[in-house]
Amino acid sequence: MLFESTERRWRWLALTAVVANIAFNYLSPRLPIGEGTIESISGSYASLFTPAGYAFAIWGLIYLATLVYAVHLLLASQRNTYAHDLLTRPLILLNLLAMAWVAVFRLEFIALSVAVLAAMLVASIIMFVRATSSVARHELSKWTLLPASLWFGWLSVAFIANISLWAVAMDWTDAIQLEWTLAMIAVATLLGLGIGYRYRNGIYPLVIAWAAAAIWVARRTDAQLIATAALASAIVMLAWSVYSLVRARRDRSGFRIFRGPTDAR
Repeated sequence: MLFESTERRWRWLALTAVVANIAFNYLSPRLPIGEGTIESISGSYASLFTPAGYAFAIWGLIYLATLVYAVHLLLASQRNTYAHDLLTRPLILLNLLAMAWVAVFRLEFIALSVAVLAAMLVASIIMFVRATSSVARHELSKWTLLPASLWFGWLSVAFIANISLWAVAMDWTDAIQLEWTLAMIAVATLLGLGIGYRYRNGIYPLVIAWAAAAIWVARRTDAQLIATAALASAIVMLAWSVYSLVRARRDRSGFRIFRGPTDAR
């Protein structure tokens, strides 16, 4: 009984952290933090990996999926589904770090923002792996993995973008900006291929496709080679996402978008 009471509190804390993060991000442009917005600060550094501004609208989907999941945790029907309790801690950490990143980035502590984002990425990986394993064991619905996949996918792209911006800020990539950006697009594409194949996850590569398409939009008039590479990545990732979904559907164990580490062949 004590265990159930403690875990119930963690679930409430998860919902509180999610709501606080959404509210903070909504209000942050009006708060006196630093001298610029995230968009203006990001635009002040000539990183060729930065996607077009519309790409960041994906945060709306991430927050909506996360909020729905956080509410779902508290339903009476989920009280005895203890697999959820493996996800509450990384979920809380993700949302607290997300608020910290906004503040740090707007204060233009770029190196520190990379460190915070790295911690967020680690938390998202933990949540993704735990959720995937629980889905593979049929302890959770496959739809539980939607917010975890969105967080992991977008933070993978955001981490690459943040490192690229930091490299520009430190004048490390001035002479190799083109080569660096092409390499980072390749890294993102390989991550999409790897995660999509290993976990039969159609959402992760779809997020990569979204980001790559936004890089193409941003670079199609001033960096044709990068734009072409980004467009090729978006097409490959979109096709790979569809393939991952079809492959999961044909799995002998039934329709599962995600393949977990416990799936035996």
